[in-house]
Amino acid sequence: MPRAQPYLDARLASVYTAGNDMPDQSLRAWAGLITECSPVRSPDVLNVGAGTGIFAAALARLAAARKVVAVDESPAMLARATRHEQVRYLTADAAALPIAGARFDLALLSRVIHHVPDRSRAGAELKRVLRPGGAVVVRTTVRERLDSIVYEYWPELHALDAGRFPSESEIITDFTAAGLRATGVLSFSQPVQPSLQAWRDAVRRRPQSKFGQLTDVQFRSGLMRLDREIAAGGGAEAVSERYDVLIFAA
Repeated sequence: MPRAQPYLDARLASVYTAGNDMPDQSLRAWAGLITECSPVRSPDVLNVGAGTGIFAAALARLAAARKVVAVDESPAMLARATRHEQVRYLTADAAALPIAGARFDLALLSRVIHHVPDRSRAGAELKRVLRPGGAVVVRTTVRERLDSIVYEYWPELHALDAGRFPSESEIITDFTAAGLRATGVLSFSQPVQPSLQAWRDAVRRRPQSKFGQLTDVQFRSGLMRLDREIAAGGGAEAVSERYDVLIFAA
């Protein structure tokens, strides 16, 4: 029997927002970058793999999005999603969207591409639901540039993530095969927590699927490394996270 996707875990959904939220200033910067990729000023947005709606709500609240449809395969995630009058949530698979064609100007996949088993099929669905000239934004870290702060304290995660995160060329190849056209790749970083202690408090409940790859002993060892650095006076500055952003046109 195939292993269940970790993002379907109800426990993960219960801690996801608290462990992955970021300051409004950072959310605003991300929302601005994402909507700049749209061909129109006030886009209709599709957020695929929306989780608990952190970005769906931010695009509605902080950017010029006219409306946002947020889809996720996890009912547990959507049950805890941030509500906003401009955001509609649907339980759906990225490769089988229950949406009529040519409805959106912009699609966002944030930190979800490594969970998509058939990227070509998902790309074809994105192509189908986007208006001509619409854009797809993929926010991820590609295999060749895995540089998250988590690897400093849980180094075993680097090799594990390298086995599940696609490369830049793999994403481009699969989406191009689906009829999308690659238009740009960039790197963007924003603060997520004001200090290492605050970041430690956010990750202590394992709020990302990657932590499910670790044993309890491995996870506690990483927390101990963090605690030693904090006790020694390190990590007073803000903690930032960098992501690769791949942009495609329909």
